[in-house]
Amino acid sequence: MEMKMKLRGEVEYRFLKNYTRLQEKEYRRESIGKLVSADYNWPADWEGRAILGLALLKQVTGAEPAYLEDLLQWVYERMQPLGYLGHRFREDGNIDEQQLAGHSWLLRGLLECAACDQRPFIQEMIQNLIENLYLPVTGSYRNYTLVPDNYEGEAIGSIQYCLNGWKLSTDVGCAYISLDGLSQYYQNFRDERVLPLLTEMAETFMAIDYVEASLQTHASLSAARGILRLYQCTGNRGYLDFAERFFGIYLREGMTEHYANYNWFRRPTWTEPCAIVDSYLLAMELYKEKRDIAYLEYANRIFYNALGRAQRSNGGYGCDRCPVVGGENELLYVAEEYYEASWCCTMRGAEGLSYAARNGFLPDEEGGVFANYLAGTFALSDYVFTVDTAYPYEGDIRIQMEKCPENARLRFFVPRNVRLTEVSVFVDGQQQEARTKGGMLVLTILGPCEILLRLPLRLCLADTLHTSARKSCWYGILQLGSDVEDGFLVDNLDGWEYQEDRSFVRGGHRLFPINQSTYLSKEALLNTRVRILF
Repeated sequence: MEMKMKLRGEVEYRFLKNYTRLQEKEYRRESIGKLVSADYNWPADWEGRAILGLALLKQVTGAEPAYLEDLLQWVYERMQPLGYLGHRFREDGNIDEQQLAGHSWLLRGLLECAACDQRPFIQEMIQNLIENLYLPVTGSYRNYTLVPDNYEGEAIGSIQYCLNGWKLSTDVGCAYISLDGLSQYYQNFRDERVLPLLTEMAETFMAIDYVEASLQTHASLSAARGILRLYQCTGNRGYLDFAERFFGIYLREGMTEHYANYNWFRRPTWTEPCAIVDSYLLAMELYKEKRDIAYLEYANRIFYNALGRAQRSNGGYGCDRCPVVGGENELLYVAEEYYEASWCCTMRGAEGLSYAARNGFLPDEEGGVFANYLAGTFALSDYVFTVDTAYPYEGDIRIQMEKCPENARLRFFVPRNVRLTEVSVFVDGQQQEARTKGGMLVLTILGPCEILLRLPLRLCLADTLHTSARKSCWYGILQLGSDVEDGFLVDNLDGWEYQEDRSFVRGGHRLFPINQSTYLSKEALLNTRVRILF
């Protein structure tokens, strides 16, 4: 269901910064052309992510990207005559998994372009990828074998091994990223020719011990999202069950204490916003299928803390060192060499922002769910409403329902750290009795009206994600940190005073939301160490 919107407030600020970044020189054909020279071993990856990010931002903002058309025409020209980018498929007898992974992003980008642009050359590129690159690998995933102890990866993967007809990358398991693009293609076109390949990919991926093999979390999460989409297409319950199991294992073995990711399972080296976006999308899609509020809580924690923290002052997205309880490093700080991952994460950040905007309200047969609270005006077939709020920094959320069905049953997400029984609800200025169900606030409205929610935000301490021996500090959905590196213990929450810069101070100490990194200059952020484990 198409939603039109006009965002405001901080989310609009983040959108505009990222949109501006994606129209700078690095994302234009002349610059990408220099980067994707003969030595570049990720064909279609940079181009595909750029097209995907720009297409999604265009859908949300309605603004035409300055250089998207030029980029599309350039990619079309370069896809001739093979129908894809890079070296000839199986030119040495082996399948290059990085070539397949990179083209998955191009396929997804073209599919998002096609959603609002039906020009034949875009459809031609989509079909060429399917015909010339993907259908020919049907049957080959049965031979895909991981190399034990493939642990020498860097931020940009490279081909290191050949085994059983595959060129294998240090981005371990990246061949399965294509589950994402191909499942979206199947969802859109129902081309039954690709279903055997998708089934084969899903079955072989589900048989992998991705934790023991230390698969890249980005690749694995992309695969899991593809498998969940296969469930949505086929109704095969096994795919949904797998996605649930996978997400649980990811929480235990691949997620940081601030809801970002380890770049590889059980290897807390650095975070990767691409995987943060993947985990956010997977959590939200699981919520849609299961209606279990735990997934919605995870999704919002990921969006506001991990993804918010990863955005830099130039609008791009970058990597941090992983804080680990009792590990070599317990602090959250920038991985200096990856301050911005311009070659991948900056472009995927656009997908995270766009997805949040389009999934803040989820209509259903009863009414709908306010899964998040983004300031702006939103319109879809049965609903038109405006949200006026400074959430998550403040607890007042004013929703002007200008159009809605009669007797719509609305549900409202309330973060776990907010006492649900203390939320106040007003309709057209009159306080209502707050009803709750399944951890959500429930309200039935007769028709257009003004709804005011007042969430009693307060500081609280909670167990960390991985241990009860340490605590993390929260203000609603926001995780807080301190720039005091050593010897600082939050032993109680009395006497902290709220400041205009969204921080709290007591004595010589300061607590602040970790997602405010986008307001810090590069130099300031590089020189900041944040304690989130108390």
